Amino acid sequence: MIRILHSVSVMDRGGQETFIMNVYRNIDRQKVQFDFLCSLNKKGDYDEEIRALGGKIIYLDIEQKGNKFSKYYYKVKNMSKFLLKLAPNYDIIHLHNYHAFSAYISVAACKKAGFKNIILHSHNSLAPRPMLHKIFKPLLGMQKITRYACSQEAGKWLHGKKKFNVIYNGIDMSKFEYDMQIRRELRSELGVEYDIVVGMVGRFNFQKNHLFALEVFANCVKLKPNVKLLLVGKGELEQEIREKIKQLNLQDNVILLGTRTDVDKLMSAFDVLFMPSIFEGLSLVLVEAQACRLPIVVSDVVTKDTFISSAIQTVNLTEDKDVWAKKIIDSTCADRNKITVDREKFNIIAVASDLISKYKAICEREQAE
Repeated sequence: MIRILHSVSVMDRGGQETFIMNVYRNIDRQKVQFDFLCSLNKKGDYDEEIRALGGKIIYLDIEQKGNKFSKYYYKVKNMSKFLLKLAPNYDIIHLHNYHAFSAYISVAACKKAGFKNIILHSHNSLAPRPMLHKIFKPLLGMQKITRYACSQEAGKWLHGKKKFNVIYNGIDMSKFEYDMQIRRELRSELGVEYDIVVGMVGRFNFQKNHLFALEVFANCVKLKPNVKLLLVGKGELEQEIREKIKQLNLQDNVILLGTRTDVDKLMSAFDVLFMPSIFEGLSLVLVEAQACRLPIVVSDVVTKDTFISSAIQTVNLTEDKDVWAKKIIDSTCADRNKITVDREKFNIIAVASDLISKYKAICEREQAE
């Protein structure tokens, strides 16, 4: 059996975590098994399912010490010491990252611990602390590792000119078929059956740009008073978002749904998906929405690799908010039955099969050496 250790922060319902779970559900777990190394010691949304599928969750328990400059040396040292006892149990460690600095620390610790096969997987196309990223990117490029990315943009962001493979964030396409019956039932349950429903799905953080989204949505309300915004997710900016809703007097038009396990059904209930992200690697939510033939309005920073639908519109983040609002309201008039979708590119069956083939090739190459 091939054993893979996936290194993440916590297995919550984020994009990269959901992608890993989509793969995990669609492999032969008698031949390949996943375990998860989590840097945050907290319960994740997927923890119970992981254990039910035979996987282990290991928390990275290391001592944090040192001053501003030496703490990173100690982080590599302590992380490698922790990983030393794990390395013999795994054929591959698969690091999920998007910033060259944190990626370099992880790769250095893995090498010091004795992991022979290291995969570094880029999941975004921008990140905070860009100068630190720029400094460590050449150092990261010198490492002998296998490089993956969720899109061309994400690959170039982290790996630069080094060779990398694009592994698309696949989904179960059949799960996201547009369903009129589910739409009626869920809209009735949420009390929005007679409203125009704008959906926004994503972690409440800087990247997803919720505060800007609320200002745009205030203009939507001016155009159509019966419009509702459903926010799906949780995160560190929740209190600021709640305050912004009050400031804009949107309490009657915005519904916070928290974390949901039925996003596939919500896609049928929405009239349009709104995604004004400041940056994206390859958005799983965007793929899911397109699979459901949902009209979409996104910022033009979103990678074109994701576009598989005839009903997706991009807007520059510098555009006036009334331009955004008009596109959102106009998009709700689309006939979803006429929207065309390429259902093969992100099909999880093909994506999972391709990834497992790559894992096997890495293991065979090591044995040959």
